[in-house]
Amino acid sequence: MDGATDPRFAGSDTIRSRRQDTSFRSPVGDRGIATVVAYIGATWIDDFVLASGRDPLTGLLNRRFFEDALERALNAAAPFCVLTLDVDHFKRVNDTHGHAAGDTVLRQVARTLPVHFRLQDVVARFGGEEFSILVLGGDVDASRRRAERLRKTVAALRPTVETKAGGRLRLPMTVSVGIAAFPHDGNTAESILAAADRRLYRAKRTGRDRVESPEVATGPTSSSDAAA
Repeated sequence: MDGATDPRFAGSDTIRSRRQDTSFRSPVGDRGIATVVAYIGATWIDDFVLASGRDPLTGLLNRRFFEDALERALNAAAPFCVLTLDVDHFKRVNDTHGHAAGDTVLRQVARTLPVHFRLQDVVARFGGEEFSILVLGGDVDASRRRAERLRKTVAALRPTVETKAGGRLRLPMTVSVGIAAFPHDGNTAESILAAADRRLYRAKRTGRDRVESPEVATGPTSSSDAAA
């Protein structure tokens, strides 16, 4: 399913522009943001939050929104997982084919991510070629299964990019993923993100195009995850 048919891709950079212009379709959508906010008990969703919470290149939520959601999830004290995802050899893409090609790769990953997660999960561009996903109420096993399916989907993609020479090239791409779990990996945002980063770097060191996760599950697999 692509962005044109997935209902989670409804939305725009802001509430106001969405009402006036439907040409931009965000991979997350305002319904997804509203679900996240309701789940973690926030009451501050409004035009400003929806506008400031977007990454302008990809349309995903941004680092600011993700970090706020992570703090609220920690305050809620229910099990969750954080996935840190990095596009492999991204610097090589930029250096060889130019930043426009790199932007195409990032947008392609951004369109792919929400399809593999639920509306209540927070899917964000953390910065550069790094993406973060907050899987609310999810256990490690379910999160790893979702990450593995995502990894395989990305590996099968061949986005067409414009090269520096003005040609067009179908570019292979892969991602590496590190998973951290609350409360297994600590009870602060810093400890959770550091654990996800360590496992991401392990995935990079051991060959890339891999998912690394802790060896402990945070809870029973839900029926929706088992069927996913």
